Amino acid sequence: MEVVDPDGNPLPEVEWVMSAGVFPTAAAIDDDARGDLPCLSTTYTTFMGVARRANGPDGVRYTWFNPAVDDDGNPLQEPIGPLDDTAQIVLDPVKLKGLSVGRGGNLGGSLS
Repeated sequence: MEVVDPDGNPLPEVEWVMSAGVFPTAAAIDDDARGDLPCLSTTYTTFMGVARRANGPDGVRYTWFNPAVDDDGNPLQEPIGPLDDTAQIVLDPVKLKGLSVGRGGNLGGSLS
């Protein structure tokens, strides 16, 4: 499996990808933005990524990569099933702007 941005460029800074659901799964990502993702008897549609963050404030050392969506909010991720031999995981490398809190917490909020 390969981890890419919405333009199809590899994201080698991502260290892990994961998907929750009925059968959660995760994979370590190498320097070529590739990894081996164990898939169980389900279809995976949403993934998150985590990457090391250099010089993060107050000891924050990691950041999340969210699932990529198009201008209408539709996911760019194609479903990945247990019989797929290869797949791309599409994540959005959004820069953090701070921490905002409304209904729950959200990184990348309106603080600048």
